Amino acid sequence: MAYKIKIILTDENGNDYVGEVALSALPRKAKGKIVKTKPTQTTKAVKTPLDFDLDIRAFMKKIGARHFSGPVKITALIAHLSKGDTNALVKAADARKQWLKMKSMLGKFNTFYFTPAKENAWIHPVAPASYKIRKEGLEILQRKT
Repeated sequence: MAYKIKIILTDENGNDYVGEVALSALPRKAKGKIVKTKPTQTTKAVKTPLDFDLDIRAFMKKIGARHFSGPVKITALIAHLSKGDTNALVKAADARKQWLKMKSMLGKFNTFYFTPAKENAWIHPVAPASYKIRKEGLEILQRKT
């Protein structure tokens, strides 16, 4: 049986690093002696600034939106369309239009994606079919990248 351990380290500049290591039982010799093996380790920087100056397709590819859930994808679209401005209004029709242009990357569009994004406080409905990105939405995208 193998176990995974995840370590998050924050340096003095506020940069976060995450490492993940797979742990498994050490093989034993016939008389119960342990054979030592070399540990494996992977690390990568967690914090990368969200670059809203990128083209929308490049932005979505850079943050790895292909692997996100639908509500996180719609949050990312609204964040990019508003350029990260929490006061900018984005129409649902504009988000849908952009999604359909990137269907090969994002998959099938579903209007239901707005509901969990609202429930998780990632987006805020301000008018019928219009949304603003919330600070929490930007934070979830930051954590996912």
